[in-house]
Amino acid sequence: MKRKDVDVVVVGAGNGGLAAALVCAKAGLDTLVLEKHNLPGGAASSFVRGRFEFECSLHEACEVGEPGARGSWGKFLDAMGVDIDWRYERCTFHCVIPDDGIDVLMPCGRQAFLDEMEHQVPGCRESVEAFFRVAEHAQAGFSYMISHAPKSYFEGTPSYERDKRQHDYELAKLKLVLATRYPDFLRCSAISVKDGMDLLGIPEKAQHILSQYWVYLGASPSNMDFMTNAVMLLAYIDQGAAQPAMKSHEIALAEEKRIRELGGDIWHCCPVRELLMEDGRVAGVRTDEWEIHAKETICNVNPHIVLGSMLDQTKVAPEVRSYYSTKRIALNLYTCYLGLDCTAEELGITGYSSLLNSDPDGDDMAEHAHQLYSNGYTIVNCLNELIPESSPEGTCTLFFTGMTFGDVWKDVAPEDYRRVKERLADEMISQAEEQMHIDIRPHIEEIEMAAAPTFVRYMGTPNGTPYGYQVKLDDGIPMRCMNEGEYHQIPGLHFCGATGILTDGYNCSALSGAKSAQYVVERLRALDGTSSR
Repeated sequence: MKRKDVDVVVVGAGNGGLAAALVCAKAGLDTLVLEKHNLPGGAASSFVRGRFEFECSLHEACEVGEPGARGSWGKFLDAMGVDIDWRYERCTFHCVIPDDGIDVLMPCGRQAFLDEMEHQVPGCRESVEAFFRVAEHAQAGFSYMISHAPKSYFEGTPSYERDKRQHDYELAKLKLVLATRYPDFLRCSAISVKDGMDLLGIPEKAQHILSQYWVYLGASPSNMDFMTNAVMLLAYIDQGAAQPAMKSHEIALAEEKRIRELGGDIWHCCPVRELLMEDGRVAGVRTDEWEIHAKETICNVNPHIVLGSMLDQTKVAPEVRSYYSTKRIALNLYTCYLGLDCTAEELGITGYSSLLNSDPDGDDMAEHAHQLYSNGYTIVNCLNELIPESSPEGTCTLFFTGMTFGDVWKDVAPEDYRRVKERLADEMISQAEEQMHIDIRPHIEEIEMAAAPTFVRYMGTPNGTPYGYQVKLDDGIPMRCMNEGEYHQIPGLHFCGATGILTDGYNCSALSGAKSAQYVVERLRALDGTSSR
C-alpha cells in the first residue's frame, strides 16, 4: 500500500469539507481532500434529464448578501477568493395557508415585511416589531457565541491539562458575557419558537407566517429554540436569498478551483475506508490504495457512519459514544423535479419559492411527517424566476420538496419503490396545482423523483438525510456550542458539515467547516512543527 504524508486530510468534498480545505490551504498547510465521487459538492450538485439540467438541493442560500452588504457566508467566500455569479431573490417567501386564508408574497426588508404582516393580520404590527427587536439582540449574542465557542480538548494528549483549563476558562467567560451583555440571547435559546411568540403576544395567524421556515431547520415550532428561527428569518428578511447562476454545483467547482490555486489537492473517486489510529489518536486515513498520514484529520462524514464503520470503537472514549448515541437523525427529503414545456409566466408562477401548507400548525405537520406519504407541507421552487436562462427558451423547471422523519422506507418492497415515488410525486403536484392555481400536468416533459434511498446511495448518510442531527431545544446551536469542546474527544479528528455546531444548511455547513479548520490551523501553529509549502 502506498503512503503519503500531509498536514491535513479532509474526508469528503461537501460544503463543510471544501470550506475546511479552503481555510487550511490558505493558511499554507499541505492539504488533501479525498472524495468518493467523481465530482465535488455532495448535495451541491445538478443532473440532466433530456434537455433540462436540474438543481439537486439548494432551495435558497442564506447569509450571502449582495456586494457591500455581505452576510457571514458571503464574507467568507469573498475572503477565500471564491468567485460566484450570485443571483438574488428580493422576496422572503410565497406562503400559502388555506385554513388561515393566507396566500401572500412576503417581501424582503423589515419595514416592507412588517407592513405586509399588518395587512395580513391587522393589529399584529407592535408584536412583530418586538419580534424583530428581540431577534436582533439574539443575533448579536449568536455572533458572539459562535466566534467565542470553547475549543476542544483531548484526553491522553500531552497538552490535555492545559487545553482543558483553557476550555473551562473560555466556557466560563462565554457564559458570563452572554449573561451580562446578551441576556435576550439566553432567554431566546431556552424557549421554543411557539413559546417565544406567545410571550411576545403575536397572534396565532401571524405566528404561522413567522414560523414558515421551520422545515429548513428540521424541527417543529414547539421543539426548536426561538433564537435559531428568529436569527434565520431575520437574515432572509434583511439580506434576501441567493442562487448561483449555474446552480449549486457552481459553488463546489469554484471552491475546488480555489483550493488548487492555493496549493491544496483533491482526489476524486477515492473513498476513505478507515481512519488510522496511532497512539490513541487519529493519524490519517486508509483508502483502497493509500495510507494518508496527517497531523490532523477533518471529516465531512456523519459521525454515526464514522463511529459505526470507519473507526475502531474500542479505541474511542466512552463519553464520545455516549454523546452521539443521544443524537437523533434529522429529517430526510423526497423531491420531484419537473421540466415543463412552457415558461413560468405562461404557467402562472409569480415567485421563486412557495411554501404550501395543508395545516397551519407546524407541530401537526411535523408529527404527520413520521409517515411515508406526504404530510401536506411542500416547498415549490421555480429557478427561472431568479435565473431565466436556467432552462431552454420557452421552458421552465420546478422542483417540489417534502420531508419525513425516521426510516419510513424500511417496509417498502423493491417492487413497490417506483409506485410509492409516483404517489408522492402525484400528491405534491396536486397540492401545487390546487393551492397555486396552476395546471402543471399538461406541460410535463421530464419528471424525476428522488427519495431517501436515492440520497442514501449518493451521500451515504443515515436515512439519506442531507441535514445531520435533529435541531431541538436541548440540542440546538447554543447547546452544541457549549458542549462541543467537552464531548468531541477523538484526538486528531474534527467533524464538520451539517452535523456540527451550526447545524444544517449550505451556509451553516460551510461555516462549520471553516470553524473546524481554523482550530486545526491554530493547533498546528501552536505545536510549532507545522510544515508549510
